[in-house]
Parts: sequence; C-alpha cells; structure tokens
Amino acid sequence: MAEKYPPAINDEGWPALVHMLTDRNHVALEDVDLFVFTQVRKRTIEKVMKTLDVPFAKAHTVMEKWGYTGSACIPMALHDAIATGRAKAGDLILLVGSGVGHNQAGIALRLTDRLVAS
Repeated sequence: MAEKYPPAINDEGWPALVHMLTDRNHVALEDVDLFVFTQVRKRTIEKVMKTLDVPFAKAHTVMEKWGYTGSACIPMALHDAIATGRAKAGDLILLVGSGVGHNQAGIALRLTDRLVAS
C-alpha cells in the first residue's frame, strides 16, 4: 500500500457499522454486552467506544497479548473473551472488522451454551 491507511476509515466506519447492526437487530447499544473490533490500535478502539458513548470496558482487546495478527485477530479476541469469562452464554456480541482495502463488515451474535462449551 503506497499511502498510510486513513484513520478516519475506522474512526467513522466502525461506529456506522455498529449503529447499522443495532438498528437491523432491533437492539440498543446498551443491550450489547461486548464489542470486538479489528485489533489494529487500542487508541482507535478507545476513540470508537467514546464516539459510541459506550464504556471502553465493553470492548475486548488482545493486541496487548499477541500484537496485530491480521485476519485472525477477531476470532482470536472472541475466543479469548470466552476463555477468560468476559463473554458467556446469552451475551450479545458485535464483531466489527476492516481490511486494508477499506472493506468493512460486522456481525451481531448471541452466544449460546454450545458455543461457550466448545
């Protein structure tokens, strides 16, 4: 990539995706138990959570353990949240990711007993 990845892509795109996910699933931001974003920069996640007016404590990060692991970072963070007890059966979790090509995607999922026990 010749140019630096513009910070505004995630700073603006992630909150927009979060709002789209909550709207489409008819839930409020307060109903979300945990947010997992691409583990690029902790400051970006902090900024997005502030933009959403949601406590940073509701975001799960693993970059401090393993650094940036590319496309594996979101499933690694989700697994870590389950393994450490941050995420449990019944929790509503939003996963939001972005890629170098400025692609972004997100999903809202509710953990089940089966997912947590795996």
